[in-house]
Amino acid sequence: MWQLSGSELPGNSYLFGTMHVHDSRAFGLMPLLERCIGECDRFVAEYNLAETRAGSEEVLQLLASPVPWAEQLGEKKFQKIRKILYKATGVDISLQRNLLPFFIVQQLSHRILPFQEDMPLDLRLYTYAEKLGKELAGIESWEGQFNYIRNIPIEKQIKMLVDFARHPASIRKQYKHLIALYQQQDIYSLHKSLKKQSGHYRKKLLYERNYKMADRIHGFCQTGATFTAVGAGHLTGGKGLIRLLKHKGLKVKAVLAETASTPH
Repeated sequence: MWQLSGSELPGNSYLFGTMHVHDSRAFGLMPLLERCIGECDRFVAEYNLAETRAGSEEVLQLLASPVPWAEQLGEKKFQKIRKILYKATGVDISLQRNLLPFFIVQQLSHRILPFQEDMPLDLRLYTYAEKLGKELAGIESWEGQFNYIRNIPIEKQIKMLVDFARHPASIRKQYKHLIALYQQQDIYSLHKSLKKQSGHYRKKLLYERNYKMADRIHGFCQTGATFTAVGAGHLTGGKGLIRLLKHKGLKVKAVLAETASTPH
């Protein structure tokens, strides 16, 4: 986690790299995170999670595939990967065949890891801030976030799903490695791995969004102490949020886990 400060800011703000996982190993910083959320005026996520509660029909429309991709894949091949994925994750993709394949892959990725907590880490933080009565906001809109996904050609998304079905064991191993890096707070190695996974789409999924995120985070911090939680892959690198926020004149200081029990 990183503390954001500057002469033009009304108080200290925080930037935290989270993961959308139910693996208990990712929850080790909760005492520190809860304390820092308590110090802030608002909590900002990548998008305001209240949007997904308010209009489930609208959310489903955003996630809907514009073409019948399962038919493009062919029924025989679809049923084959359906059986493989159900065995590996317990998820029956026949119930999701009208959704974007990219979103299905994301959901399968969450289920291939241990399912030990009742909600993912990012939602746990949001819910805690909501319980404290903090102002809640999002950097992007839910619709804006998924526009990036919808710009990925459907053929590429189908390939992502097929590749997932071909190598579920290696993908599980890969995700366990990411969780281990996250637990060690090795966000630099984590960013490197996530950047590699993004492939040709890192420009749209990471870099372009980072510039917009940095502008929004800077704006939030100028109007009140803000705790911002974004995907850990957005933090480091030459075009990461840490560097971009420094370029905007903010002081960015690492807050180590062992400071969780140390008062200010």
